[in-house]
Amino acid sequence: MKYVVALAMLFFSCTFISCTYIPTGLGNTDTYPKYEQSSKFKKIFLTPQGYTFAEYYLIKQFTFNNQLYSARVRVYNEANVDTAYFRENKEGVVYIDPKTFIETVDLPKDPKPGQKWQEPTNWVYEVKSIDATLETPIKNWSNLIEIEAKQTTGETKDKFMKYSNFYAEGIGFVGSIVDNELIAFFKEKVDIAQSKE
Repeated sequence: MKYVVALAMLFFSCTFISCTYIPTGLGNTDTYPKYEQSSKFKKIFLTPQGYTFAEYYLIKQFTFNNQLYSARVRVYNEANVDTAYFRENKEGVVYIDPKTFIETVDLPKDPKPGQKWQEPTNWVYEVKSIDATLETPIKNWSNLIEIEAKQTTGETKDKFMKYSNFYAEGIGFVGSIVDNELIAFFKEKVDIAQSKE
């Protein structure tokens, strides 16, 4: 049951909270880690209990407030699909809530340990490390960016109060930890054309 709740939290964080993925190709800056954003492949993730979900980018871009955003889709199951929208601005890579049109920093430019920011939904984010490690059943990762999210009020008592997401150069999001337990991790990239056969 704890892992079902954890997956629900991961879905919640993808929909309403930033720190979900670090897009690339959004600008010409050397301060961002380089992550691949492509509609030609999907990324497959696992949970320790064997649940699977997929993530991919749409070819089409979307406009909100006269700004272009890349759309990232996560498919948890046929009834549970999440789309999140990202672009780059002077603060870094940002996520926009398409209902409120409020942008939140997903990853600041030139992330540094201790760097903090807050979003309107009562969450505070902090860059905990730019050389973090993460052990998963697939791979032991190093040189990751770790972003910790903490809820600043107890208004969402059925959700976790704190979690960490991890990002790798060339891939983006590779895993989440809640209550010191791994809840989701990167498995592989799959060519979309091949996966439809």
